[in-house]
This record gives sequence, structure tokens and C-alpha cells, in this order.
Amino acid sequence: MNSSLYASIKPTIDYNLSIRSQILEICKPLFDNFGITYFEYDQILNDGRVFYICTNNDWLQFSLENKMFDDEEHVRLCSLAKSRNYRYALWNTLKLENTRLLSSYSQCNVWNGLTINETEGTSFNAYSFATTKDNIGLNEFFINNLSLFDHFIVYFKQRLKLLLDTEAKHLTFNATPLKDMSHVDDSASYSNKINSFLEQTALQKFEVNINNTTTYLTKRQLQCLRMLAAGKTSKEIGNQLELSQRTVESYINAIKNKTGLMYKSDLISFFETSSLNLYKLL
Repeated sequence: MNSSLYASIKPTIDYNLSIRSQILEICKPLFDNFGITYFEYDQILNDGRVFYICTNNDWLQFSLENKMFDDEEHVRLCSLAKSRNYRYALWNTLKLENTRLLSSYSQCNVWNGLTINETEGTSFNAYSFATTKDNIGLNEFFINNLSLFDHFIVYFKQRLKLLLDTEAKHLTFNATPLKDMSHVDDSASYSNKINSFLEQTALQKFEVNINNTTTYLTKRQLQCLRMLAAGKTSKEIGNQLELSQRTVESYINAIKNKTGLMYKSDLISFFETSSLNLYKLL
């Protein structure tokens, strides 16, 4: 390794070693309960600078020494996720056969993973959870428990704020900036197909069962309930749906009458635990 590369990556390696015990303590509920053995947090700024935390020392050093953040496949996948707002990526669906990225992870016995992406301000953040190559059962667990990992990300960010000092927030290294992939042809093609599918399968009412009684909500009622559960006021809901506040309140009162739930907290709990939250494309 040349001296300039070593000088650029050494602060990140040293920092990861210095906070290793704290990061492992944060990840302990994941590792102890679900057989996960690997966690990685990447914060990629618009100019290509990267803040990087990883629990696997072998992969940490290998990835930095071999400039994996400049790897063509890594840049492509992150750029696609950012441009198209892809939140979840199950590693074994990414068609990475015979790529340097796959062989490198395998070399460190890191695989069967899930990455959750988010764009936040001036950065693209990726949270990766993985295990060993032989633990293929974890893939099904990921698919059935995505909300659990969304929950962990909120927990991680809260704990990370307490861990990072001012100096650490500037502890980054330079990598290839992400590309704008929104112009790629298949993105427009899929967008048209999705819109066509939704038009052809439009839902006019939404069935719910409460106390062994079936009732139905209209599309507007369900939109208002979802926004209410997200913490929005009647005025905010009205502004977003281009409705008056009185109209929104009439929809919410109609939901109360249909469900028999008179309190806002009960409505929110009902929404979050019922099949209604599966209707995300409204």
C-alpha cells in the first residue's frame, strides 16, 4: 500500500478501533437475538466524502485498502438507490455474481445481507446487516421483519449522536461521488408500468375487520387515517390533500363511527396493527 493511501485511511481505521466496544454494545440486541454478525454504516456526502463505521475489522481494513468505495459496482448500486429512492436491498437479489464486490465480501465471510438506504440532507446513508455465507435462513427473516430494522436504524442514530464528538463528524475519506441515475431508460419504463398497473387495479374501498365485524373505508378516509398516524394535524392533512380542515375532520369522524374507536390514540393503534398499513401506494 502506498504511503498516501495509508495516510488517508488510517484515521478511519483508528477511529473504528477506538469506538469498537461502543458500536458492538449498540448492535448487541441484533447480534444476540437474530444471528446477525455484521453491521456497517456508510454516510456518503454529495462531494464523495465518506464517514464509515464497520463492526468487522477484516472487512474494514480490506475495503479501505482496496478502495471498495470506488468500486464500479458499489458506486452503481448506491447511485441507483439514491436516484430512484430504493430503500431496501437484499444482497442475494442484486445479481452480483462474479463481481469484485461479491468475491471481496465472501473472502471475509460476510454475506446474506440486507442494506437499508436513505437520503438525508446532503448525504446518502446506507445501513447494512449481514451474517456468514452459510446462514441463508436470515434472508427470509429480513423479508418478514423490515420494520424491525427500520426501528434499529432510529435507535442507532439516537445512540450515534451521543457517541460522535465534533472531531469525529469530520473524520471522512474521499471516494467516487455518486452518479445521477434517474435518466437510465429502465427507470422511466418501470415508472410507466407501475402507473399503468395502479390504474388498472385501482381500489375504491378498503376492507377492515374490527371486533369480528367487517367494514370499509374509502380512499380519502384511509389517506387521512395514514397521515393522522404519521402525526399530522387535520390542518396539515387538508393542506397536503387540498381539502378543507372541516372536510378532513368529517372523514376522521366517519372512521370513528365505522370502527367505534373514538380516541385518536386508538385510531392510530388500530391503523398500525391492521392490514390497512399495507396499502402504501395511495
